[in-house]
Amino acid sequence: MTTISQLSIVVPHYLGPVLVRCVSSILQHTDLSQVEVIVAADQPRDDGSIEAARKVLPILRVVSVGGGRGFGAAANAGIRAANGDIVFLLNNDAMVTSGWLPPLRSAALDHPNAAVFQPKVRSLQKPERFDYGAAAGGLIDAFGYPYALGRRHGRIEIDRGQHDTPRPIHWAVGGAMLLRRKPAMDLGFFDEAFYMHMEEVDLCWRLRRVGYEVRSVPQSVILHEGGHNFKTNSWTKVWLNHRNNWVLFVKNASLSNLAWLIATRSLLVIPTCLYGLLRLDNKHPLASNLAPLWCLLHALPLARRRARASDNVRDSLRNRT
Repeated sequence: MTTISQLSIVVPHYLGPVLVRCVSSILQHTDLSQVEVIVAADQPRDDGSIEAARKVLPILRVVSVGGGRGFGAAANAGIRAANGDIVFLLNNDAMVTSGWLPPLRSAALDHPNAAVFQPKVRSLQKPERFDYGAAAGGLIDAFGYPYALGRRHGRIEIDRGQHDTPRPIHWAVGGAMLLRRKPAMDLGFFDEAFYMHMEEVDLCWRLRRVGYEVRSVPQSVILHEGGHNFKTNSWTKVWLNHRNNWVLFVKNASLSNLAWLIATRSLLVIPTCLYGLLRLDNKHPLASNLAPLWCLLHALPLARRRARASDNVRDSLRNRT
């Protein structure tokens, strides 16, 4: 029977007092007898937030990442330092709620072929609604665009229990993800070159290529503030979403689908531009045009990333058989 010896909670942290709120919620709603809490500090400067969090939870472990290296690097550093065979990644601007952990533990025990589990994620500001970035679990449409149960085309649903049935999903959000350490390690963990956004979709895609499931666990609820490091419509966030989405399918799509996706997505730039202009938004049209150009200019490094991912998938498949 599958067992869980210890669980590690890893909180990638950049800057801000939100860390104290996050750690306080863990302390309030978690039995820490078999749980360790790690902060992966990706701070460009000491703003006092980690010391404040240690006053709330003195047993807090801190792992230094370097400073501004991004979510993937911080998450990887925390996972590598973890003692648990199961790791829960939690955004520093998120909060756990009462009873959040037992459903995730049960799901991990009941589904040994699943490597990733996502709780339901609601908005911290409007708890009756789903969180924009994560909602009730991630999917990808035929054109390679990620979306989420409870949120599509910018429309965020009120949580009325419509997504309360656990199910397989395509990806789980990195800011609220229960992860089996060994399968992720075999695949090289997160691709740090993404910097921010889509790296969790990439890892889940690679895990699914190996044959693992990704599942939703809506009986567990996390609250997420969102937009703490990058404002929702900032150029950095818009650019990273568009560029990294291209990188995502260039890395993972089969060769037979890749040519079709590149051609189709190149054509879909036109309606994206028109929609942006109608909304007096120049960021999304600009980013949608620059993203494929960036991929073209970085074709050789992208080919290496694709080859490395394929090698890891092949080795992991060999180890599973």
